[in-house]
This record gives sequence, structure tokens and C-alpha cells, in this order.
Amino acid sequence: MSSELEVNQEKAGQAFEDGMNLIQDIGGWTELSSNSDITVYQRPTDSGINAVKTEAFFNKPFAQMADYCWNHWKDLEMTLWDVIRYIDYLKEYEDGSRIRVERTRNFGPVSPREGYLYYSKQQLDESTIVLLATSSPLEFPITADCVKGELKFGIQIFEAVAGDANKTHLTTLDQADPKGSLPNFVVNEVNLDRGKFYEALVKKLKSL
Repeated sequence: MSSELEVNQEKAGQAFEDGMNLIQDIGGWTELSSNSDITVYQRPTDSGINAVKTEAFFNKPFAQMADYCWNHWKDLEMTLWDVIRYIDYLKEYEDGSRIRVERTRNFGPVSPREGYLYYSKQQLDESTIVLLATSSPLEFPITADCVKGELKFGIQIFEAVAGDANKTHLTTLDQADPKGSLPNFVVNEVNLDRGKFYEALVKKLKSL
């Protein structure tokens, strides 16, 4: 029987594969906004829920930026993204990967969403570090006033620019399904707000 960690790793592996296929497929992406900090794209998927991708380049060491995000993600999401009402880590596995719970705020009459995510960090090679979150396949109790949402993937890829470890190319990809009875066009509007979070994140990283 597979261990908890192995079950989560298998789910994360599939999420990473699906996410990388989307990132590497250059067709279908629509540029939504671009400025000196970041470019935001979206594309439709078979589920009807759009994926959101961002790209940014800045003069900071890529490994240092990845470590900072890994160590401070809870505070970064709480302070830079007003969608999140609560976030905490529940468990850390022997490889350093974690389980975290996230809860959104209310959106008018819409119930908050809650998700339990498996969060991991991997160094793919000497110039690439990936942070990945995806809904854990394990069962967790959902808070009474919440609806269980699903994160297909939340991926942050930190790469050295042209072999220069002191420069960062950050690529992100997110696709979330809040479930419930929300129509897809509403879900897609909420997902677009993720691009604003990454814009704020890049500004924060550039200021370090």
C-alpha cells in the first residue's frame, strides 16, 4: 500500500506534467496585460475553466527568490492577495513537502472555498527550481460554512536567465475550480485575479 507521501507525490507528478504541457504549448494563450514587471496570459481548457500564466524577468538570484517564496508563501498569500482569508501548514513530510489548508473570504452571498493542498519544492537542474501546489488526494474535513474547492495546479518555476544565476525568469501557471454552482464565467473572473497576486509578488521580490 502506498504511503501518504507517495499518494501525494503521484498526484503532484501528474499535476506537474499537465501544467508543463500547457506551458510548453505556445498556442491558445491570450495576452491579458503586460508591464515592466510582468505579463499575464490566459487560455481555455477542456473543463471550461481558464488557466492563467504569468512571466517575469528581474535581476535577483533565482535560487534565493525560490527559497524566499518557499519559506514565506503563507505570509505572501495573506498579505498580497485579498482572496485568501486563512492559510496554514498542517503537516511536513520527511522530504520537506507539506500539506497546507487555504480558505477564501466570502464573495457576497457565495460561500468561502476551502482546499487542502500538497506543496512541494524540487530542483530540476542547476538552473531551475519548481514550487508546486495541487489539491491533496487525501480526505480532510471541510469547515462547516465552506465548499471544498480544487486546485489543479499552482506552479512557480524559477530559472536562471541565460545561465546567469543572479537573474530570475519566473513563470507561473494556475488553474483552480471552486466547485459548487458557480458558472464558469464567474470562476474565470476570479481566477484572473491571480495575475494581480503575481504582479504584487514580483514587485515584492524585486524590492528584496
